[in-house]
Amino acid sequence: MVNGFDQRFDPRMEALANAEFINQQLKAFNDNLELTLAAYNGGPGFIGRLAGPTDASFWSPQVYNALPPETREYVPMVLAAAWLFLHPDRYNLKFPQINGVPGQVSLLAPASLSELTVCLGQAGGMQDGWFRTLRNLNPQLDPQAVQPAGTSLRIPKQLESAYAAECAPDSRWTALADTLHAAAPPPVWAASPPPRREVAALQRYQVRPGDT
Repeated sequence: MVNGFDQRFDPRMEALANAEFINQQLKAFNDNLELTLAAYNGGPGFIGRLAGPTDASFWSPQVYNALPPETREYVPMVLAAAWLFLHPDRYNLKFPQINGVPGQVSLLAPASLSELTVCLGQAGGMQDGWFRTLRNLNPQLDPQAVQPAGTSLRIPKQLESAYAAECAPDSRWTALADTLHAAAPPPVWAASPPPRREVAALQRYQVRPGDT
């Protein structure tokens, strides 16, 4: 936790930590990718005990039959997804080209990430809009909370010019975003559970002859 933010929700930091863990497990399992993925999903200690000192194959009965169903499915699914991504032409697949060059802007006027999603629209050909991208690049922010002018935000580089053109304080899209934000119902927070009643301390009593 840093300033109240759980860094596990930061996509960049999470990805780096996951990559470091995968590299550690590749060394531990002698570059056996199947066992490494199984360790990522099911725990390295558990998989290490199943594989034994000889690093038995993931597909061997002593390993595969002892795995939970989730891990049995996880490993081949990840391998299949990676194979399709590496060889799309063999399977008549086309993956979208993503411009991932990072950029940054300082807010010209107070705005939330949700409001920026409105004024940015489908800039750059993003048919589904930019909400998830903005949220993932700025995970420490509440997407509905208005940030003050001057706040620095991480955005894709290709959106820097679109922000200046479409999200200026006098832009009609900024006005629309303000209207929609004001019309949105306030968030409903779950009620805190009632305080637990203290259980009275148990008293000991020895039954005596004649007690009823």
